[in-house]
Amino acid sequence: MLRTKSQAIVLFIILSSFLLSNCNDKDGVKPDSNSNIIFYNETGTEAVRKVVSLNDGGFIYVGQANNKAFAMRISSNGDRLWYKSFGGGINAAFNDAQEKPDGEIVLVGYTSSAENSIGRRAGLVIAVNSTGEVTWQKTYPGATMREFYTLTVSNDASIIVAGYVATSDLDSWIMRIKSGGDIIWSRVHENISAWHDATTSILQGADGNYVISGYASPDASSVNNSKFLTYLHGIDASNGSLAWGGVFYQYPNRYYTKETEVPQAINYEDGFVFGTSQYDSDTVLHIQLVKTNNFGKNLLGKKYYGLGEAVFRNIQKTKDGGLLISGSTRELTAPLGSRQGFLLKVNSAGEEDWSSFTGGMSTEDYAMQSRSTSTGWNNAGYSTNSRGVNSLMFYKTNKTGEITD
Repeated sequence: MLRTKSQAIVLFIILSSFLLSNCNDKDGVKPDSNSNIIFYNETGTEAVRKVVSLNDGGFIYVGQANNKAFAMRISSNGDRLWYKSFGGGINAAFNDAQEKPDGEIVLVGYTSSAENSIGRRAGLVIAVNSTGEVTWQKTYPGATMREFYTLTVSNDASIIVAGYVATSDLDSWIMRIKSGGDIIWSRVHENISAWHDATTSILQGADGNYVISGYASPDASSVNNSKFLTYLHGIDASNGSLAWGGVFYQYPNRYYTKETEVPQAINYEDGFVFGTSQYDSDTVLHIQLVKTNNFGKNLLGKKYYGLGEAVFRNIQKTKDGGLLISGSTRELTAPLGSRQGFLLKVNSAGEEDWSSFTGGMSTEDYAMQSRSTSTGWNNAGYSTNSRGVNSLMFYKTNKTGEITD
């Protein structure tokens, strides 16, 4: 059993570690003739942390490959535009990305340059143009380990990045920067919880302030047993202080199961909605949806099990006022290593409109992001085969999730 804060920090980082030198683009597109899915076969080591929809209807995939941060951009038709890796140190990864109105794409994560020293991890922000060339970059080191998990671009074009700083435990870290990386303000919130907390999602609310969500643990026992709370906090845009907060959501046996199964919140109606993965009292992994008012009061909670158990990856609003949830699912009796990509459309009351499933016969497939089109949805995700080789994927569906040409 872990008995010190430093040991607990190491466990938390191992659980939450998200799977910079430019490289030449490579041919890596392989159509699947049976399912109309396009697979992009790059190094085979791509651990996809996030897929983000871009202004032109395409997508950018970000994560880590061969211990370097990588990003790959595709068009709205699935054409592979470029693949870049970044990192001159021993370890780097991108955890999130967002496109600015001018087309510049900002990527955030971490970099580490001291060999075998996880404590030397520094926050990383890199901006690239439409062809993937670096326009500016900045690292934010410190005496202790630190990392950015997420970002948002403000109405005034400033960039808000968030993650954690490791002191005696983990504390939520939020920074507002200008384009180019100059710091406007930086805040570490040490008292969101008594032990560990990290911000995994940030958005700008209707009032111009920010809302953060993430994981928190009340004590060392919760960390040692991988049990965490999900929180929402309001953040003052002018200086990063808490505007409102202390809103925690705890369900039976909440577990932090994988680095990609972190809470994500979005603006919705007159408040917010967030999704996450959790286990319930009968130990079945499922997707949890929570709808709140503008100050985080819980208004609605829904569970979704897919084919038997389900894993959360993304949530987004739909044009009809509903929500589209992306992730993965498997039958409870299915062998390990067999998961299907999962799309779930629900109405504003959280009731299911339709669901669809992709792949998973002998692979682990994950739907990560979708984009509405005139005929249905463009979808992006990744697949891992039985040998542990990863491929990025893209496919089109009709309006009810059925795969099309």
